Amino acid sequence: MAPSSVRSKLFTPMTRYIESQIASGALKPNDRLAPLRQWSEEFDINLDAARRGMWYLQGKGLVECRRGSGVYVRDFGKVRQNHAGSLQIGLVFASQDLERSYCAHALRGIRQQQGDKTELRDIAIPYSRGEASAEFRKCVDEVNAQQSIIMLGNYDRNNCDFSWLQVPAVGVEMHRMHGGLFSVVSMDPVNAAELAADYFLKHGKKAVRVYVDTTPLHLFRAQVFQAIFADAGGKAELRESPVLPQFLDPPAMPEEFGYLFTGGENFQQQAIRWQGDLAHERCVITLDAKSELLPDYRHVTTIGPDWRQVGILALEEAERRAANPGYMAKRIYANVSLIER
Repeated sequence: MAPSSVRSKLFTPMTRYIESQIASGALKPNDRLAPLRQWSEEFDINLDAARRGMWYLQGKGLVECRRGSGVYVRDFGKVRQNHAGSLQIGLVFASQDLERSYCAHALRGIRQQQGDKTELRDIAIPYSRGEASAEFRKCVDEVNAQQSIIMLGNYDRNNCDFSWLQVPAVGVEMHRMHGGLFSVVSMDPVNAAELAADYFLKHGKKAVRVYVDTTPLHLFRAQVFQAIFADAGGKAELRESPVLPQFLDPPAMPEEFGYLFTGGENFQQQAIRWQGDLAHERCVITLDAKSELLPDYRHVTTIGPDWRQVGILALEEAERRAANPGYMAKRIYANVSLIER
């Protein structure tokens, strides 16, 4: 039996009970269901299982989640419409300006993979919650009107709060899963670390300084590299990436070290302040392959995924969760390759 099927049995007694109450008429259309905590206590399951059970019922068209209000029984007209219609998946961006973002390449894979049974809707929502703004509340309403969403961009920044989210989600370039709300899709950190370690050792660099953007995703990548490089006989020192107006001049970057930047943006900011060609004057690797995607980025040896394939993986997972809302969230890693300069 698949792990997802085993986990779904946790909420099966609860969902069967609610379905029987709806079928019997004890729960009528537009009746408000008890809070999740009450269901979890009554059926001796955790909150995540209770939440997935509600998603399962929502996927069947029996209930609907209303932001800030709770879970309600749907009427039969809505149930029929839900079963007859296509999958409704929202595409959420930090902004509509994708010209300078790797997200555009992931979006290309999503659009190309989209089938006849999936309807996509673009929604712009800022990194910062901005709870008080009417625009933000409108964005939240649009998100929760979907059956699933894909969030493109590192929404782990600024410790974003997703307690308002009422549908299963997929995060591209996120690390936090927010208690099972999110499946996450990112580059394979172990494969990337192994490629980077081999590259540095091949170039005679047994000591590497890792400049890391201290978001959860980047810090995890750095820690994985540090462990794998140590197993290979090297030593990696983690340092926080310099920020404006600071920069690293040549004396601060001795030639005997290798340098790993956990994100292309971190390297780009440093490279434009370097008086020479940083990528050739030092042994440098970046993680994410943005330098191969964005024309104004400095060319540098980089390790990253095929971002189009990342988009395909994200859409497949969003469709799975929309069609089967009770399924467990996943952590999905895309294959990576090294592009040497």
